Amino acid sequence: MKNENARIFIIEDDALIAQDLTSKLSKAGYEVLGNAPSGEEGLEQIEALKPDLVLMDIHLAGQIDGIATAQALLQKATLPIIYLTDMQDDATFERARETHPAAFLNKPFSPRELMRAIDLAFDNANQFEDQQKPPEAGLLNDSLFLKDKEAYKRVLLSEVLFVQAERSYCQIITQEKQYVLSMPMSTLSEKLPADVFVKVHRSYIVNLKKVSGLYGNNLLINEHEVPLGKSYRQDILKQLTIL
Repeated sequence: MKNENARIFIIEDDALIAQDLTSKLSKAGYEVLGNAPSGEEGLEQIEALKPDLVLMDIHLAGQIDGIATAQALLQKATLPIIYLTDMQDDATFERARETHPAAFLNKPFSPRELMRAIDLAFDNANQFEDQQKPPEAGLLNDSLFLKDKEAYKRVLLSEVLFVQAERSYCQIITQEKQYVLSMPMSTLSEKLPADVFVKVHRSYIVNLKKVSGLYGNNLLINEHEVPLGKSYRQDILKQLTIL
């Protein structure tokens, strides 16, 4: 991803702030693709316009706030998001941090702070992409090799039911066995296909293909009940095509 002539989309429900951002970005040489005042409109336009970066207000008018919008967006594409916020509470910050934003910009911010945040967002995105590029397409990208006693066992991704975080550890649950890994869930999630393995709670990632039902605030996966977090519920229900 290159910084030059980058295409930026704004999701901001304050028309004056959106207009000011557009002016500043255009003067700096960026192409502003547009602005949406709500998360719902933003998701629809971003899917069609495919920007390189999104400036996202956390507190949005509409059914979903900026954090829920980012969660839905990142399930479909990987792109840097910079939150625009005047938040003070820790709970909102923790929710936002789970989406791994490129930066937080506290309102009011200066043009210099805005440009620095954008530059850093693109620098980090470039570095991440370079680290993730495999030398060649693997033949075994449908599986993981997990330690089982003194050996490593090949486990097909299609066999994985869900992942549960336990502090700095996480458990991979299959129909036959549980595997404990000494890594945080955020690291493991990068190795799983995002279109199938979706975060449904701050401590759970599930294989959507294994969901057998929904009961209250829980997803049913075989004999297991996995909690469905409030901030994830709306997006997950859309993916399950509930009629």
